[in-house]
Amino acid sequence: MENSNNPEHAAFGLLVRDVSRLMRKRFELKLGIAGFTQAQWSVVFALAQSEGANQSALAKLLDIEPITLVGLLDKLEAAGLVERRPSPSDRRARLLYLTQKAQPLLKKTETVRAELRREAFGDIPEPQQEQIITMLQVVKNNLLRSTRDNIH
Repeated sequence: MENSNNPEHAAFGLLVRDVSRLMRKRFELKLGIAGFTQAQWSVVFALAQSEGANQSALAKLLDIEPITLVGLLDKLEAAGLVERRPSPSDRRARLLYLTQKAQPLLKKTETVRAELRREAFGDIPEPQQEQIITMLQVVKNNLLRSTRDNIH
């Protein structure tokens, strides 16, 4: 039930943006590794789940433009966290892998993410935390479906 007279409800998009921005800032501060952004870490996390993907597939998974991903990968490769390997089936394609250097950093980010979740949810009971996450996933899926429906 929508209450358009309530400014909090009318500003849902702004609230989601503010929460995202604050989470990103806290993540970068807590991580304490200079020069690494949440965007770069999003690539590392996605790649940890789908090593051996090509750049096109990873860009699609992250819902970013391939050219944006190239810049992020260049920085991660220069930092020694990601490597591009030739594809055995397509000599034009490069497959993406995390390096050994990325492994301790992944463990650190897991700790930081858990700390940040505790900080963000504060005294909200665990069942309600799960409900919030589930509802946000539904909102995301609704928006993705609307976007796909409007493209076709």
